[in-house]
Amino acid sequence: MALSVGDAVPPEVLKECCSVQAQRAGKRALLFFYEGDEACAAELAALDEVGGELFLRGCDVHAVRGGGGAAAAALRYPFVTFVEDPSGELRAAMGPATAAQAPESYLVDSIGTAVSCCVGIDG
Repeated sequence: MALSVGDAVPPEVLKECCSVQAQRAGKRALLFFYEGDEACAAELAALDEVGGELFLRGCDVHAVRGGGGAAAAALRYPFVTFVEDPSGELRAAMGPATAAQAPESYLVDSIGTAVSCCVGIDG
């Protein structure tokens, strides 16, 4: 895994994924890095399912999509904000890539620190 709990999320990732207004408002963010929508359809549905509750708790959900696979319709997942990363620059900024580009998730606090991390579908 690229980042560990307590590590600062790179500023370029925060800038692309978390609006300045959200950061100023003290909102947290859940960042989900993955390659293709087909392989992670269940995870996207689960994120959308809890997205409303997370929003009420001051947390936005961002799915950072790599270049693999077709793009999911944003209307299908209304509580997930999609961020395109076709060249993998945002994911690379997070640190060393995981094996086989497994999905990675990071819960980021309002000051840009990773407070929870997990890799893979089982995480």
